[in-house]
Amino acid sequence: MPQENCYGIFMFFIRLMSGNSHVSVWSIISCLFWGSLLILFYSLLWRSKKFKEVVGVRGMLVLYYLCIIQLLIPVSATWQKHIVIPYALNQIFRVFHRTIIAYDSAEISIGQMLLFIWLAGIAMKFICLSVGYARNDQVLKQLPHRQIPRKELSEQMGIEVPSQITIYRCTGITVPFSFGVLRKRILIPDQPYTAQELKYIILHERIHLEKGDHYLALLTDLLCVIYWWNPCIYLLKKEVEQSMEMRCDSEVIRGMERDEVADYMTTLLTIFRGRNRSGVWRGLGLLGTGNGLRSELKRRFAMLENDPGQKTYTWGVRLVVAGFAFMMVLIANSLVIAPYFLPDLDDLNIGTGPGDVFDMDEVYIMAPDTCIYQVEDGTYFLETYGNTKQIRDEVAEALIEEGVKFKGQIQ
Repeated sequence: MPQENCYGIFMFFIRLMSGNSHVSVWSIISCLFWGSLLILFYSLLWRSKKFKEVVGVRGMLVLYYLCIIQLLIPVSATWQKHIVIPYALNQIFRVFHRTIIAYDSAEISIGQMLLFIWLAGIAMKFICLSVGYARNDQVLKQLPHRQIPRKELSEQMGIEVPSQITIYRCTGITVPFSFGVLRKRILIPDQPYTAQELKYIILHERIHLEKGDHYLALLTDLLCVIYWWNPCIYLLKKEVEQSMEMRCDSEVIRGMERDEVADYMTTLLTIFRGRNRSGVWRGLGLLGTGNGLRSELKRRFAMLENDPGQKTYTWGVRLVVAGFAFMMVLIANSLVIAPYFLPDLDDLNIGTGPGDVFDMDEVYIMAPDTCIYQVEDGTYFLETYGNTKQIRDEVAEALIEEGVKFKGQIQ
């Protein structure tokens, strides 16, 4: 299993095993807010030459992987610290609950309308993504192709390819790429490449499949489906794709002499010049999934000319930089944005049926440490955000029934 995936799975279980974990509107908002900030923060750090040299592309992929896990698992837990923003979030809450459409007894609020638009966008993006994958797979089956025998790869190029990976020469594509979850395939354009160029192409694509990059690419596609309206997610997708390509480049040139590295860069340039946007399908390729933009190729050339993996730093320097980066992840997973909202309990409408006490949305956004206690004379008090308010017996009983912590009788 790729090392980056181990970090992601570890984070996954940490979040799931945290006490009383739950998903709420505010946990989603918090994860999205902090996740977007982390994406921007790491993207800026990645522009720093010194940070890039110390952390390397593998370290950056770990950090981006943690951002993905956070965005896909927006849970909050009791150990997290709630940041109370009294005015701004309360105003947002009131705006979201403002009615914009009323028909007979039915009402639609701004928040419900925005949620509908969000879900409709997710459905459309998911359909487009699914149709795109299905169409590409169908088109690729119809293209003329022939399998390259493993014996030929071993004898002529000295390349050993795992049995679960199949390599094809294919007419109708202009850029090499790899794809597949159950059936892993490498497709190479049916063009007159030299034996050395073929070796570089196959090595690069094999590393993509061996590192599980297609799974990570699928996760970023899923994020773009869920958060289709957030530009930071598309920035994350671009940075992850670029980092995966740079990691493959670094693996390919490991142990090479400078003239061999120059040959590899020439191969990249040859494929870049011969690319055709209409011929690139959904998959991981030598030029990335974004058709190999010129600016991205320049970044990769800069890395190849001065490979960060060739530089050595003391463990102290690496620990300081890595600790700083992971501290940002820890902070983002420890802080939850919450509103300071407490309804006037004396004015609540007490109903006769279960769940009829008041709007549960109001209970929902009370502080997580909200509790109820009773004094000697039987009077109930509600304590939340450091404020204490006397409440009626029926209100206290209803709140306790809905899950608010009851501390019992206090002397």
